[in-house]
Amino acid sequence: MIRHIVIVSLEKGFLDNEKLVRYSETFKMMEEEYDYIISAEIKENAVNRKGNGDFAMIVDVENIEGFEEYLLNPLHKLVSNEIKEYVVSKTKIDYEI
Repeated sequence: MIRHIVIVSLEKGFLDNEKLVRYSETFKMMEEEYDYIISAEIKENAVNRKGNGDFAMIVDVENIEGFEEYLLNPLHKLVSNEIKEYVVSKTKIDYEI
């Protein structure tokens, strides 16, 4: 199994509760609709500290093929395309669990 984590910081004022809820719902739809996605969630930063991201995208997939499918998934691209011009920083890690 592969876990994919992306920690994102966005321009101030872009992210609001409505967007966060919509992104979370989109990720839950992915989890329900695609067999290769074991879990998919969005987690908002809970502690306002220098260097923390605004939110994390955490996705578990069955294998590397599932990970490659996830990257091309239209729901993943929907969220990615909406935030991409507002991204200040992004850190990713992918590892086996």
